[in-house]
Amino acid sequence: MVCDAAMRCKSGKCLPDSSAPTNIDSKCVYGDQKILEIQSQGFYNTCQVFFSKNSPSVCYQSSINQRCCSTCKQYYTGRTGCEYGDRSVDCTKYSKDSICPNYKDTLCCGYCVGYVGKRSNVPGDIDLVANAPELSLPPNVTDTFYAMSYQGQVRGQE
Repeated sequence: MVCDAAMRCKSGKCLPDSSAPTNIDSKCVYGDQKILEIQSQGFYNTCQVFFSKNSPSVCYQSSINQRCCSTCKQYYTGRTGCEYGDRSVDCTKYSKDSICPNYKDTLCCGYCVGYVGKRSNVPGDIDLVANAPELSLPPNVTDTFYAMSYQGQVRGQE
């Protein structure tokens, strides 16, 4: 039986074995538990079913992460501090401008990824969005339009 990367269980010990697979995650050797039981919630089913009713944020709970390691791995973002996305399911109920300044690095790290906030208008500044020209884009262009400036001035106002 494989017990870790390049290791097999022999006589009750996990020993190196060159024939054992090397692509094993030592934190999730056996995958999800067949049945996840959470008595406090009256839940007795698979990890897949549990996650269909809960957000990936439950992976932050070590007891869930250990028992549903394969499923949690699917939600892993690779971002330190935001490994499984938002820690709250309520983040998307608010506009980014109202929630991200205070929670972008904690509860709403997934929803607020890349958020930089609004800059304050300085009297005399040109409002690039309000003065943005209307463009007709080809049908295959799906990127969000941002007002274009040319040497600090909005095109069409030189």
